[in-house]
Amino acid sequence: MKAREWFSLQYFRVQQVQVLVSSFLAITSFAVVIALYMKWEDPNRLLILVLIVVIAVYSFAWVWDMFLKVWIARQVVNVRRNPYSIWRMTPREQMQYKETIIPIMKSQRATVQMLNKFAKQMDLNPVAAVNPDDLGLSEDRIQKWERIAKDGKFEREDYPPELRDTVWDEEVTLHKNGKK
Repeated sequence: MKAREWFSLQYFRVQQVQVLVSSFLAITSFAVVIALYMKWEDPNRLLILVLIVVIAVYSFAWVWDMFLKVWIARQVVNVRRNPYSIWRMTPREQMQYKETIIPIMKSQRATVQMLNKFAKQMDLNPVAAVNPDDLGLSEDRIQKWERIAKDGKFEREDYPPELRDTVWDEEVTLHKNGKK
């Protein structure tokens, strides 16, 4: 491993714990400053103060997440600015669909058809037969996903009818025309 790769790996490792370490250092520093200001010499008081600060920070984060839901607005902005999230597949998604999801859909369709054929041969209850089309495993749907995985692009007709007007017309058309 070259020196640059090694330093890059170490930097990556530090980034993974950066938030936790920064939070710990900030909370500890805050508690020590308060303890010095209050002229506390008992270390138990410092530990209690650290726990109080941790609980306060966690409570604030919980309220931020559960009630204010600010992260949702941030994710909406990320989605709207990313054309891959609306009308294109990433190369990784294309590969996943080609290599795993579409073959699984085909095998599930074949399995359901085989079970239905077996049920007919055994004179089982016809109500027990399941139509693969009802499970979303129609031949048209599988071909649609094969086309999308090959091209990497969604068309307006690929969206469910209830989303075509809102998502496609407002978001995708503007992205394609370069207006967002």
